[in-house]
Amino acid sequence: MTMSALFELFVALLGVASTCYLVYAYCQFIKEEVLHFLHHSPPV
Repeated sequence: MTMSALFELFVALLGVASTCYLVYAYCQFIKEEVLHFLHHSPPV
């Protein structure tokens, strides 16, 4: 493998990792918001 191929692979992995992290952070945020919402407005 050449250096450019390794670099492209590294960039691709970095992109996948950052995307996964963003999705995870977004899910955590949504979960917190939902729990907060349910806590402050109980169903009648």
